[in-house]
Amino acid sequence: MKIDTAISRGTQPEILKQLAADPDIKVRQRTAENRNTPPEAVGQLARDNNSDVRRGTATNLNAPPKILGLLSQDQVEWVRRAVAINSNAPPAVLTDLAGDPSQPVRQQVAVNQRTPSKTLRQLAQDEDPDVRWGVARHPRTPVSTLKRLLQDPSPAVTEQAADNPSLPPAIRALWQLTR
Repeated sequence: MKIDTAISRGTQPEILKQLAADPDIKVRQRTAENRNTPPEAVGQLARDNNSDVRRGTATNLNAPPKILGLLSQDQVEWVRRAVAINSNAPPAVLTDLAGDPSQPVRQQVAVNQRTPSKTLRQLAQDEDPDVRWGVARHPRTPVSTLKRLLQDPSPAVTEQAADNPSLPPAIRALWQLTR
């Protein structure tokens, strides 16, 4: 019953504040994920001892930028990854996460639509081909970076760069002739 209340978009903010302090981890996690949870409760949930609750907070599209910045420094990789996936993550937070030691975090930064072009250029040089693949498919990757990715040692990266709609047709045609 409490979980249903925590999930519901119709739950009043005062009730969500109460649920943010519930002893049941699943109730707190679902409260953290609810877009209607008031900012002060979201801040409380971002500091929860349980990583599932913090991850739930990181997925909340209405989590304040300051909270997402805090969660981007979390010790648990899947909390940081949830911040990188969040489509409302601030560009500065995504830029910081681009240097994360975890490949899955960097890969999610590479495909986040809010990742700045400068950060995409940086990630295009990542040692991991899955991260570079994410950059190659990003619609805002600069053409100069896409041209460099057309020479990538990974065939999956070069194919994705060639398929990027931002790549000018003339460059794509030239690449097809020379491969």
